[in-house]
Amino acid sequence: MDTVVKVLELERRNSISSEQPTLAGSMQEEELDPKTPTVGNMPSPTGRISQASTAPVYNAGPLEQQLQALLSKVTLIERERPTIMADDYKELQDRLVLLEAEKATWKERHEALFALRDEDLANLIKIRCLLADERREHAAMRKLRDGDIHNVIELREKLANATWTKPAELTRASSRQSRPEGSDLWQAAKSAAMEQRVLELENHNEELLRKLETKSDWGHIEVMLDENIKYRERMGQKVQQLRSEKEALQKELSRFEDLNAELEVKLSRSHRRGGL
Repeated sequence: MDTVVKVLELERRNSISSEQPTLAGSMQEEELDPKTPTVGNMPSPTGRISQASTAPVYNAGPLEQQLQALLSKVTLIERERPTIMADDYKELQDRLVLLEAEKATWKERHEALFALRDEDLANLIKIRCLLADERREHAAMRKLRDGDIHNVIELREKLANATWTKPAELTRASSRQSRPEGSDLWQAAKSAAMEQRVLELENHNEELLRKLETKSDWGHIEVMLDENIKYRERMGQKVQQLRSEKEALQKELSRFEDLNAELEVKLSRSHRRGGL
């Protein structure tokens, strides 16, 4: 650029020095006119027109033309690809560092959320397995209870039929006469055994009922399971939202990286021009 400025200054001086002798010669001719100095000093309109028509046209030299073409190209390049200042480049670098830190933070959050989701899924699978086992045990217990109740009812009916039947007096007397004493003892023992069995079945039935009452927390477990499912749905929505935010941030980061690459290219070009 200094060389170009020096060339322009030299051409300007040469043009001024070339114009000065012509002006001096015309003035000397006017001063040396011995005849009519007054008329000679007053130029006529036709003389002005002829002088204007015969005035030399300024033609630019080759160096000046090359310089103008070079300056026009430089101006066009600067308009198409504007350069960046050092402060702006530093600001972009700081912004990029902040975005990378924010990206790392979001990545840690996503990993924590994924770990929490996996843990919730494992807990949910365990709860469902336990719930299925308890349901099977509950169904088997209910089946056993129904069978025991049916047996108790049958035994009670048999006991009632054996206890509350009143045969006729003649048949009773004849049976007493014909029946030996050992059969009466056997019948009494059988009745006592049946009563004992009925009492045992009733106790077992009461124990089953108590167990069923203690199993009333199934509703609470189901409520907890529903809450866990709702929580998983909310966390899934949140994870989806975080994924969309992550994609947007990645797009913005890629855009800033492209811009940074372009700025680095421009900066390198500006350094090259400064070196030239």
